[in-house]
Amino acid sequence: MKLLGMAMLGLLLAEQASASDSVVAGVFTVAPYVMVHEGGTPTGALIDYFDKEVAPRAGVTFRWTGPVSVARLTRNLETGDFGFTPILTRTPERLSRYRFSPAPFMYFQPLLSVRTHSDLVEIKDQSSLYGMTVGYIEAAAFPDILKHPQIKLDLTGQADWESANLNKLKLRRIDAAYFSDVRTADYFSRRGGVEMRMVKLPVPHIALHAAYSLHLREDIARRIDAAIATAGPPDFDRLIQPYLPTPKAPMPVVPKRDAK
Repeated sequence: MKLLGMAMLGLLLAEQASASDSVVAGVFTVAPYVMVHEGGTPTGALIDYFDKEVAPRAGVTFRWTGPVSVARLTRNLETGDFGFTPILTRTPERLSRYRFSPAPFMYFQPLLSVRTHSDLVEIKDQSSLYGMTVGYIEAAAFPDILKHPQIKLDLTGQADWESANLNKLKLRRIDAAYFSDVRTADYFSRRGGVEMRMVKLPVPHIALHAAYSLHLREDIARRIDAAIATAGPPDFDRLIQPYLPTPKAPMPVVPKRDAK
């Protein structure tokens, strides 16, 4: 009986310890999923999902850090300064450096944003982009359609990469800004400041996984994986609503160029 009581006490203490596990979570900006709050802390639909749906089920508290550049985020995951990041594209190169959730829990629809009067109306294949300069962010994964000697990539190292690239687009320093998801492009269209439109890329949706530092305790990573699976796919159509600015200008996906 004494041994049984000690075993039960041990289980209780283990549960209490797991409930207080704190995980340093690093993020990069991808509005409206992750943005910078007025106080400088991360906020957004993805933060809400993990704080309200995943953390209680996993018995953890996420200590959100950043936003930082993708290059810094991946370095800090590797060193263990960050234990976790909610979304990262799983690539062959990254598999040996981080642990990924078994299955993706969300998908992005990639596209290019171009100036309103750009000649680019439809992307049929890679050759449609020859001669163009496309802006994105350093150390991030991007689709193979953008990897060609005749396509120049202008990669920024700034944490606020979206605004930096749209400013380049406005100043005609780049021909297009790559966005990994249509909701992000729509967010910046609503904010205004750049007259632009979206052109879909003929590529599959991007599968996104939670990613963990190899220095993070494996049992914590497993609990977060299980919590994501239990919580189910995020309802981002609902979650992003509090973060959407009032529309200032429409940004339609143009199937063909308007006649002049």
